[in-house]
Amino acid sequence: MRVTMQVLGRQNVCGDDGRPIDALLAQPKRLALFAYLVLKRPVRLHRRDELLATFWPERQDDHARGTLSQALSFLRRTLGDDVILSRGDEVGVDRELVQCDALSLVEAAAARDHARVVALHVGDLLETFQLGHCQAFGSWLAHERQFLRGLAVRSAMTLADAAAERGDWTHAVEAAEQAINWAPCDEVAARALVIALERAGHRAHALEVHDAFVARLARELDLAPSDKWRTLREAIRSGADVGDTLSRRNLIG
Repeated sequence: MRVTMQVLGRQNVCGDDGRPIDALLAQPKRLALFAYLVLKRPVRLHRRDELLATFWPERQDDHARGTLSQALSFLRRTLGDDVILSRGDEVGVDRELVQCDALSLVEAAAARDHARVVALHVGDLLETFQLGHCQAFGSWLAHERQFLRGLAVRSAMTLADAAAERGDWTHAVEAAEQAINWAPCDEVAARALVIALERAGHRAHALEVHDAFVARLARELDLAPSDKWRTLREAIRSGADVGDTLSRRNLIG
């Protein structure tokens, strides 16, 4: 069986017929185990002790190993024997049989297909997903969410910069807005959005975005923006041409 797995934003797993595999979607820990086997980097087989420590840390005994074996048997029955790989005490997934949006995003980033990266990142990895008493899994999930979000932000900023170079400020605004939505406290993304809005003729909106970012930075991180950021605001308020006041690259870099 070939499996299609969606883990960015909402979660879904489908088989060859395109129908959701409800039996798996109804069991969060087994779904999390499958996602971990698919996404864990570097690509390799995983020792059962690693999986026990990640998903059943409170039960390091024969009963826990039996629970893991049951979970793997369930995945084999549900997804097919060929999807779940075993070698001695190690377990993994045949990635050739699994199409996953998060893997596609990483591949698109490596190929510098920035538009595809942005299109794929419709939400965080396993958004709103939590497993109680699984600290190792929670730490891995938080790290992977940040990694994938970072790829999306960098791609959005690349698209914004390319649009700005063409003088296409409408698309520069759209791309910078996506970046700041994923990284609300990223000053580089915020400056890019403010500049694009100003150059697109939306000066009042640019000032609103500027002031909202300053307030968010103070509220969430107890930080003040850089001198370049303050200089940018004064340029917009005075009606000066942002490009004449400071070069765009100096403002963003």
